[in-house]
Amino acid sequence: MKNFFTLVAVIITFHSPFLTADVSAKIIAYNCYSCHGEQLTILYPSEKISKVQLTKILLDFKYDRKEVTIMNRISKGYSDNELESVATFLTTMEN
Repeated sequence: MKNFFTLVAVIITFHSPFLTADVSAKIIAYNCYSCHGEQLTILYPSEKISKVQLTKILLDFKYDRKEVTIMNRISKGYSDNELESVATFLTTMEN
C-alpha cells in the first residue's frame, strides 16, 4: 500500500500542469515592454512585420543565428511554441 501512495505522489508531481504549461503570449509580451516600450515602436520602425517574420527573428535569437547583445539570452527562456505565440500576439495587437 505504501508503494501505491508513493507511485501516486510521483505521478501527480510529474504530471503537474505547472511543469507543462506554456506562459501566455500576453505575459511574455509584457516583458518586451520593459526594453521596447509600451507601443513596441522599436519593433515597427516603418512598417508592421508579419507573424512569420517575427517568429523567425525570435527563433534566430534563440538559436544564435543573429548576433545580438541580450535577446539571444532572453529568448532561450521560452519554448518555440511560446515564441510563436508571442509573435502572433504582438503582430495582431493594435498599435
